[in-house]
Amino acid sequence: MASGVRPTSRIGPVDNDVLFAAVSRTDDMLTGLLVGIAVVAAATSTVLTIGGGLPGRALVVAAAGVFAFRARTYGALRHRTAVLVAAGLAGTPLLAMAVFARSGGLLVAIVFGVAGLVTISVGAGERGGQQWSPHLGRLGDLLEMASLAAVVPIVCIVLGLYARLRGLHL
Repeated sequence: MASGVRPTSRIGPVDNDVLFAAVSRTDDMLTGLLVGIAVVAAATSTVLTIGGGLPGRALVVAAAGVFAFRARTYGALRHRTAVLVAAGLAGTPLLAMAVFARSGGLLVAIVFGVAGLVTISVGAGERGGQQWSPHLGRLGDLLEMASLAAVVPIVCIVLGLYARLRGLHL
């Protein structure tokens, strides 16, 4: 094959050592990708908080919400923690800006910070074999979809697409 992938139509017992090595490598790659996303989220949220104005800050809040709700879908604690750290790092510049600017938004930033800490502690904790309520899971799904849906229009505002469309006089 041109891509270097061998066909998997082999019949017989599976080599457990090869399988374990492949799963371990894949798990390490996923962890690395999630940590990289956390670093990029921290850098971009800092830029958006400083230079993006109010729409940039709204995008940072929406992205932090998406990260926080997405974390609950990962089974491994290290994966959940990496995504929750990305949520915390995405929201940190907003808190720092509110503290240094001494703006009226300090109370809002503190509320989001406390809510984020609660989300991190609940999301990163082990469930101890207990199942969450299916109603809470569905509510989490709906909140995640709502926060994901909010990202696209906010990105269009940050990029100035709506203002540009208004200038076209269509």
